Amino acid sequence: KDAAKDLTPTQRNKPVQFCEVFKRVVYGEERNSLHNDIFECMQELGESVKSFAIRLKGIAEVACESTKEVDSMSLFAFSRNLRCAKLKRKVKEHDLTNFKDVVPVLCVDTTA
Repeated sequence: KDAAKDLTPTQRNKPVQFCEVFKRVVYGEERNSLHNDIFECMQELGESVKSFAIRLKGIAEVACESTKEVDSMSLFAFSRNLRCAKLKRKVKEHDLTNFKDVVPVLCVDTTA
């Protein structure tokens, strides 16, 4: 199915809008299981905080419909699924509201 045909010319010029239509066409009802993938994404042994954040956000960008949802779900899953209890506390202590602020707050080279 050609998802682009459902878009107006203005919408075609907005890649974010096209991406959402594409996701609905490709993933359809699988979105709920994709949300579960976000929450099940764990930091691997030896994986840096930065690598984990990038991997997690990539999963969230496929599963979520809005950037706000990507941000909130990524932040929640990240703080929950870090291996190091000390880093989990650090994320909570800083009361972060934007996922992009997570890595600068934590040590980029920290590994599990």
